Amino acid sequence: MALLASLVHLATSTPAGLPHTSNLLKSVGIRAEDIQVIPGPGLPSLESVGLTAVGIYEEALRRQNDPSIEAAIHAELDAEFASNNSTATTPIAARNNPYRFMHIRATACAIYLNELGNTPCAVVSARCTVMCQSTDTHGEWATISGFTHDVPSSSSYCRHVARMVESVRDVCNTDGYTAKFGTDAAYGNGHFRVEVIGQLGPTCWTKFQFGK
Repeated sequence: MALLASLVHLATSTPAGLPHTSNLLKSVGIRAEDIQVIPGPGLPSLESVGLTAVGIYEEALRRQNDPSIEAAIHAELDAEFASNNSTATTPIAARNNPYRFMHIRATACAIYLNELGNTPCAVVSARCTVMCQSTDTHGEWATISGFTHDVPSSSSYCRHVARMVESVRDVCNTDGYTAKFGTDAAYGNGHFRVEVIGQLGPTCWTKFQFGK
């Protein structure tokens, strides 16, 4: 985790105190000062785990350009999952809903959540709970939230939530850059559902649409 933090931390700023916009960000029309990656209530700040929003976005773009980076991370986690005899679930993409999300915004939140490692991401009293939100120059948001299935409260490691964010992004993909909003169970925990949606704020719409 510390290595990732060192990769995505940016110390450079403009004389005006704004973050530096790199060529990588410019290539997709994103200004550094517009980027936001906002942890959910009660979760650690970006600064406390050695990250910056700009650095996270740059790492998300690197992963988008080089899938082998994310594949290596997935391989390690998937092996752990298999060793626990856990059964993977398939993400469910919502039907007839406009709230698609950009891959990069979901990936940004996944990077943050993965960096939290075994920190618990929890849903208490069946509430729809925000884990992370992200936006940039283009204006739209991605919101990662959790809700429970069959139990009032549940929690999973935040890194497991991160993996399911990426799973929803990939399975619900529409064109390589956007995806339909959807949901999946956190690794090894069928009581904890992870939802990714392209809007500001949680809905846990899939909880009611699919009865999950």
